[in-house]
Amino acid sequence: MIDRERRAQLLAADPACAPWIRPFVKGRDLGRWHARHGERFVLLVDRGSDPPPAILAHLAHFRSALEPRAPGTTGAGRKPGSYRWFELQDPVGALAASAAPRLLYQDIQTSQTCCLDDQALVPDTTVWMLPTDDRYLLAILNSPLYGWYARRRFPPALNGAVRPKLAYIRALPIATPTPDLRRHIVGLVERQLSRAEDPAALDRALDDAVCEAYALSRAERQRATGR
Repeated sequence: MIDRERRAQLLAADPACAPWIRPFVKGRDLGRWHARHGERFVLLVDRGSDPPPAILAHLAHFRSALEPRAPGTTGAGRKPGSYRWFELQDPVGALAASAAPRLLYQDIQTSQTCCLDDQALVPDTTVWMLPTDDRYLLAILNSPLYGWYARRRFPPALNGAVRPKLAYIRALPIATPTPDLRRHIVGLVERQLSRAEDPAALDRALDDAVCEAYALSRAERQRATGR
């Protein structure tokens, strides 16, 4: 882990370091629509990769702690393995290593919270990743209708929170809107992501549009959204 100042120093030494330095987020950093990654960055040096000399020079300060231990030994260093001293000891997987836009949501949710990641964020284990940037799905996962459903179908956590594990998200009912309604919802999401308008007004419009996609009656909308 490095801070913003150290990131700037590495990039000044060699701009080629940029792809190896990724913003790091935890579940508490996620908000509806956007994530706040703050000042934390991670050097993501996966198995079989060769980072620029500036990255290696920085990691060399910690080499004794990064060297893999010999099998059957204890003490300084990381767990035994065939990885090189500057690599991650375990592969992170294609999705975590990817810089492609995707959706992130919290492992424990007190309210519907999903955001678009278009900054190549690296999340910790309190965050789930969905390999899509579908704005329509993002609208659903941030809707009161989703929150109403989640509180009734997902495993409970403390203080009224729920745990939307991947198996439950995979089974989430996704309505198929008309092409015009999908375009309308996607357009509203894009406006919400731009932060150029009143977010509360856009949220109300999105809530109504998502309920329309699910063909809810007036009474069902009232139960799901509270209005």
